[in-house]
This record gives sequence, structure tokens and C-alpha cells, in this order.
Amino acid sequence: MIKTIRLLCLGLFLVLCLQTAVQAQNKLALVIGNSKYTQLPALANPANDAKLLADNLQRLGFTVTSATDQTQAQMKAAIAQFTQSVSVAGADTIAMLYYAGHGVQIDGTNYLIPVDANVQTAGDVVLGAVSASDLLKTLELASAKVNVLVLDACRNNPFKSNTRSISRGLARVEAPPGSIVAYATAPGQVAADGESSNSPYAEALARNLITPGLALEAVFRQVRIEVSQKTNNEQIPWEETSLTQEVVLQAAAVQATVAPQPAPLVSASTPELDAARAYMVAVGSNKIEDYMTFLQKHPVAKEAPLALRNIEMLADEKNWRAAAAQNTLGAYKIYLNLHPQGTYIAEAQNQIANLTPIVAMQPVQKKIVIEASPAINAVIDPMFEALGYDVFGVDLKPIRDVSFNACRQACAETKACVAVTYRSDLRRCYPKSKATKMVRNAKSDAAIKSRIKNKVRVIKFDFFPQYDVSGLDYADLKVSDAQACLDVCEKDQGCRAFAFATKNKTCYLKSTANGVLDAPAVVSGIRE
Repeated sequence: MIKTIRLLCLGLFLVLCLQTAVQAQNKLALVIGNSKYTQLPALANPANDAKLLADNLQRLGFTVTSATDQTQAQMKAAIAQFTQSVSVAGADTIAMLYYAGHGVQIDGTNYLIPVDANVQTAGDVVLGAVSASDLLKTLELASAKVNVLVLDACRNNPFKSNTRSISRGLARVEAPPGSIVAYATAPGQVAADGESSNSPYAEALARNLITPGLALEAVFRQVRIEVSQKTNNEQIPWEETSLTQEVVLQAAAVQATVAPQPAPLVSASTPELDAARAYMVAVGSNKIEDYMTFLQKHPVAKEAPLALRNIEMLADEKNWRAAAAQNTLGAYKIYLNLHPQGTYIAEAQNQIANLTPIVAMQPVQKKIVIEASPAINAVIDPMFEALGYDVFGVDLKPIRDVSFNACRQACAETKACVAVTYRSDLRRCYPKSKATKMVRNAKSDAAIKSRIKNKVRVIKFDFFPQYDVSGLDYADLKVSDAQACLDVCEKDQGCRAFAFATKNKTCYLKSTANGVLDAPAVVSGIRE
């Protein structure tokens, strides 16, 4: 009995300690909701969303400043006052700024639109809006321990004109150390304002923020899953995090007694349900490799096209960052080839126009390396051709209206690309991040990167290191190495191809060769 009482006291003591720690930590929030625009289409929900977030943040112990339907002058004044309060509060402060309303990007810079803005051109936006980058920098200079910037600013695009520099949605920016920047939807996409009194994103965020024991990064992962489900997978929230420690806004309650737990209910399992659950797991992480894993396990699931769409959006973002970091004419051109409908087309075209005169005077250009999907452990070597073959594997973004040489060059300069299939009748290039097999196809040609440092080409055979030839075996024998296997096949006119298994040193002679299959411990060759 005494032991039980001690445990109960210890549990209550831990609860009090956790509550004291949260209360002792300064938590400040600025919540802005712009609905009543005077020169742009009004939005129904941002003011409601701001109130919902403000109420729940107050429940978490935040000192909240609410600002609704702000002009540019009012927004800037509110932000200045807020960052001043954060500076005064000290280094042990969590600072959160939530904005709901119209927002756009220009050349990769995000702008939040005040209610009095009359913006029709890029110049109007720069002069009449509030730069999210400046806001983030101001927060960083306030030196809080944790900064949280939430941009629920991707509502229906207010611009009816086709101004090239103004892009719908927002651009993804890197979060400074100790910060997390969250977006209601993916870069370049538009978020739903919602059919109820709140947007799907605001509802999910407000609910998950007050979940006991849920770390901040887990909050945004759960928000992404819920919003994706609520919008029928049309809206995928994103975040950029550089948090250096776990941040929990609502401490988990400690149970004073432990009651017997009932056996968990086992939910029904069907291939459709399994695929749906697996897709939501991938959505939670929002990483290319996790979507690829989902596709490998569920290639024909109804969520497969959504996974491919999300991979394209992630690759688009990754490739743009790579191109912008290199800032070369070739890098921007490859970005446009890989993503002809990408988020940053306007920015890439502008950079190409700016760089063209400079590049003309520079005979030496930098080598271009852009990753379009998960890194592949392969040595980047010259491509070798397999005319009349089609490569099967994991497709990257097709490149339209190019020659076979341009197709090969694009793959050679892209780290993630290991092979291409080219259709001359369509002038279309199909890069692959993984090549699993090659089959004969008179309508296509292929090129593949060697997986060893030197391409092997002997007499009238094409070698395929780490690939096995599919075809009809007519003999097998023990030999010392691949060269000996080649010698045997070369002397036998009935030998169309061979495959040498390096582990058991067995040479398989084949009378037919239908293609090649991925096989790391095999070296094969096909007679031309």
C-alpha cells in the first residue's frame, strides 16, 4: 500500500513538474487572418481560422496577439511589435506566427497580401505586400529558442491576369536553425478555403496542436494526413524544419493508476485498405523514397497516381533547389526539360534570359548534376547504347522533342538517371532511375550507364556488367572469369549470348537473347 501511494505521489509530482516547465517557458503568438479584401476577392474563412488558432493557442498557454483584416501598415506594425516582444521575452521563448489570407510568390519569394493591396503586377506586389522572407528573417533576429511560421496563405489565386512573374501558391523556403516553416499545401499549389466556417488545414492544425504529448513535427505530419484525407488527396500540406530539439506544446498526462487494457480491436484487412493505409504512411513522411516503396508494394492501387504526383512535386522542388544552387544555364535548362510543367518555370526562364549573355563570354561551364529521385549507388560513366531495345524500370519525367544524343546527354548529366529509352517516332526521351530489364523493341533505342568504371566492349559483344541475359540456355560450364566465358561463346557460332555468375564461376551459354535483367553478381554479354 505504501509503495502504491509513493508511486501515485511520484506521478503527480511529474505532472506538476511538466506543467511548471511549460508555464515557465515564454510562449508568444501573433495570429493574422485577412478576409475582407477591398481590391481582391474576399475570403470567407481566414478571420475564422485565425480565431480558432488563437483560442487553441491560448489554451496551450500562449500569449496571443490577434490581428484581423490588416492593411499593409497594420501588418508591418503588428509584426514589428510582436518581434520586439519576442526579443524582450528572452532566449527561452517559443514564438509562433500564423497567417491566413491571400499569398503569392514572385521569382521564388513569398508575399503575404494585406486587405488594402491593389496588386495586379509583380511590382504592385513587391510594393504593396509583406515579404515572408523578411518576416522570417525578423523572427530569426529576435533570437527565440523556437520559431514557428505557419503560412495558410495559398488560398484561391486572386490574380486573373497571366502575369508570368506572379505564380500561384507559395515557394518553399529553407527554415533557419531552430525554426519550422509550415505551408497549407505543396509549393505552387492552391489550398482550399473550405466549405465550412474553417479551412481544412486550420481545423486540422488547431486540433492537433492541443493533442497531449504530440511533438511539433509530429503535429504537422498528422495535419498532412488529415488534410489529405479531408480533401480527397488533393491538398498535401508541407513543412520545412530545422528544429534542433523536440518541442511538445501540450505535455502528456501521466496516469496515476494503470488499469487493465482491453485487447485491441483488429480492423478488417483487404488489399484496398492495406494500400490506403500504406499511402497515408507515405503522406505522413512526404519523402520520395517512401512513395517509391509504396509504389513497389502497391503498383496498381488507386492511390498509385497520387503517389506519382507527389513524387513529381518533391522532385520538382529538389531539382529547382539544385538548379538554383548551381545557377548555370545548363542547370536551368535541365530543370525545364525534367519539369516542363514545373512550379518554377517562370523563374527558370528568367534566369536563362539573365545568364545567356554571361555564359556566351565564358567558354568553361560547370558540370551539371541534378537529382530527380532517390540517389542511386551507381558510378556515373559514359552511356553505351542498346539499339532496338526498351528499358523497363522506374520512370523519371519524360523529356519531349529531343534527339537521341540529347536524351543520352541529359541522363549522363543527371545523377539519378541510370538508363533511357528513346522513341525516335515521338522524339521523346524516357529517363529511368532504375533499370530492371531490357527487352527487344524495334520502335525504341536504349542507353544505359555502366556500373563499373570502364565500359567493357570486346570484339563483337556488348557487355552488361551486373545484368543477366534472359534467353534459352543450352549449356553451362565452370570457367575462371567472364573473359573465359566470352571466349567460349565467341568460338561457338550457335552462342547468341552468355551470362557469367561470379559467385559460383559458372558460364551459361544461350542460344537466344531476349533482354537483360538486373543481377548484381552476374556479368553478361550479347553478340551484336
